[in-house]
Amino acid sequence: MSLLSSVSCASSPSINNMDESDTSLGPLNKIPDELRLKILGNLGFNDLKNMREVCSQFSELINDRLFCIATGASMGVKADTFVTLINEIKIKADNAITIWEAIKKQLDGSIISYPDFDELKGKDKIFIITEFDKWIDTNKDIINITELDLSNLDLKYLPSSIGNLNGLTKLDLSRNQITSVPKEIGNLSSLTELSLSNNQITSVPKEIGNLNGLTKLDLSWNQITSVPKEIGNLSSLKRLSLFYNQIISVPKEIGNLSSLTKLDLSLNQITSVPKEIGNLRSLTELYLSNNQITSVPKEIGNLSSLKRLYLFYNQIISVPKEIGNLSSLKWLYLSDNQITSVPKEIGNLNSLKWLYLSNNQITSVPKEIGNLSNLKLFYLRNNPIISLPIEIQSLSALQSLSVSKL
Repeated sequence: MSLLSSVSCASSPSINNMDESDTSLGPLNKIPDELRLKILGNLGFNDLKNMREVCSQFSELINDRLFCIATGASMGVKADTFVTLINEIKIKADNAITIWEAIKKQLDGSIISYPDFDELKGKDKIFIITEFDKWIDTNKDIINITELDLSNLDLKYLPSSIGNLNGLTKLDLSRNQITSVPKEIGNLSSLTELSLSNNQITSVPKEIGNLNGLTKLDLSWNQITSVPKEIGNLSSLKRLSLFYNQIISVPKEIGNLSSLTKLDLSLNQITSVPKEIGNLRSLTELYLSNNQITSVPKEIGNLSSLKRLYLFYNQIISVPKEIGNLSSLKWLYLSDNQITSVPKEIGNLNSLKWLYLSNNQITSVPKEIGNLSNLKLFYLRNNPIISLPIEIQSLSALQSLSVSKL
């Protein structure tokens, strides 16, 4: 029995007075609101499993305000909740068309057929979503696009069918409003560069660890709170950007990224650094500034290729002596911490050019500082230092020394 057959019309004078020859109610939006609400309220939605099923069976009504109210009430769901679901469907449909048009633009001249987008926009929303997924699935083997730029398109939703574009090597989804990443993104086996920066993403699917060919991953400027351990499977990864998120801890598996040359975890809420970070022997740049780190693992001294180490604006109390093993280090930023002393091994950093130690609790500087023959800039301001070692006069390359009045 169809759902419309359950409509009770006997109690309505308007229905009783209708011409008996008129067997069709016609478009619901032509019926007066009071009567239309009664009809929609008696459609038997309690037999449906969930609101998504309602939308799939009555997709032509998703723009109807009264439909939302009546359906939500019938199912024991607040109207606002139901309206939220309807809006989600609209967003998915609109985003599907936006992505569709972008693909067409970047495949200009291709023999692949496309729908009339202006006409498609007039179709019901669920139809649009379904047709997009069908189109991707049908054409996945002939869509020869390798680079897809979907940046700055105001996207809020990324369809799972994006995972069928197996030929993609570069995918740019930056500067949108995407809140979640579908697990199917892990199917893009040819992907070498993925940018999801400047969105509203809160979590990263573990399937991202399937992207074995990925060399560059940018997840900066989001709302990510944790990083899946599977990220350690990205054996080809060279650049990983996770700055400006809400990450509290870093998985130890990050130490498996043997090809990594740049790691940016600054501007998060990280409290500790896993010792496994010392396994990143190819790392040349490490950014950990603006976190809540209290200590630095001694294993950091294993990073023999490291040239830049940024640790400013943390809560670090002491610096491990192993830092003196960083023979390639040129930039060392340790300002704005709670450091009380500097290890004498810092004098072993023969390549060091920039040393920032301002705004700490340092009371003295080791005489070995005089061994830094390539040091150009030395910042020591706002520390309770009483005197400087005479060996500081040996810094022949020094161009700028900033220290508070002794």
